[in-house]
Amino acid sequence: MKLLVDMNLSARWVEFFSSHGIDAKHWSDLGSAADSDDTIFAHARENDFVIFTHDLDFSAILSRTAANKPSVIQFRHDRPRVAEFGPIMLRIIAENRESLEAGALLLVEPHRHRIRILPITRGSDS
Repeated sequence: MKLLVDMNLSARWVEFFSSHGIDAKHWSDLGSAADSDDTIFAHARENDFVIFTHDLDFSAILSRTAANKPSVIQFRHDRPRVAEFGPIMLRIIAENRESLEAGALLLVEPHRHRIRILPITRGSDS
């Protein structure tokens, strides 16, 4: 699995994931901060990345397009610090790896997480 860390998260996440055997790239190394979420989404889909983001827009894109890929990990926390949440993210990713490789939206909050299998369509259960 390859992770594409969005601009709204620190590049320290890339270092952390890489040090734990997960191939990760920060968008700043692949594109521009001015690139649209649609551009990042398309790049992730075309290059088999899972998007790791703090941005709510990627789940909206998944819903709007009914896409099967890319998978998105949406980390919902006011201060998504690597030191505090890195080990938790490793565990959650490992537990959900198969779904993420197949196509899923993984919503991660400080004390819980939930997963939706893609595609997301109108009227589908949460």
